[in-house]
Amino acid sequence: MARQMTIVTFVSGYGNSYPGDSTRDRGGREGDGWSSTPTRPSSVGLATTATTVVGRVDSLLYINGINQTASDVSYIIIASCVAGTPSSIEVRVSSLVSKTPTGSIDWQLDDEPAQLFPLTAGSVTIPYLCPAAVPPSGSVQVSISYAGDSNFFASAVIAQFGVVSG
Repeated sequence: MARQMTIVTFVSGYGNSYPGDSTRDRGGREGDGWSSTPTRPSSVGLATTATTVVGRVDSLLYINGINQTASDVSYIIIASCVAGTPSSIEVRVSSLVSKTPTGSIDWQLDDEPAQLFPLTAGSVTIPYLCPAAVPPSGSVQVSISYAGDSNFFASAVIAQFGVVSG
């Protein structure tokens, strides 16, 4: 969802205004940088200008092509690997706008140390070694997170990887 902020500036025709611009009335006290005399702008009437600033948008995490951001996947097996073998997973950060996310993916499989993988054009393929043995539960926890950047908010997925014997 894109978050947008519109800034509108109003310029009054003439008259007293708020204290703070050193030219308007502040209780009639003279001599402290304030004037009790209202000022007139060079033109009479209302003028407005509007500037639209598009803020950061939500980021979506796609794991092997499936959007895993919108649901609670902490107990769902989102991928599987064969015990003790090298494998990989593709992670893509996307959104509903046409900008490309920058930064990196923070990846942690089970109790292994976390690793950072830089994004290239919004995605990265993460190589990993599947755990050597099949755990009693048949799966291990994986944490995949994106810290965000100037255009995208952070997002994260905590899910399960199935481990099967080979």
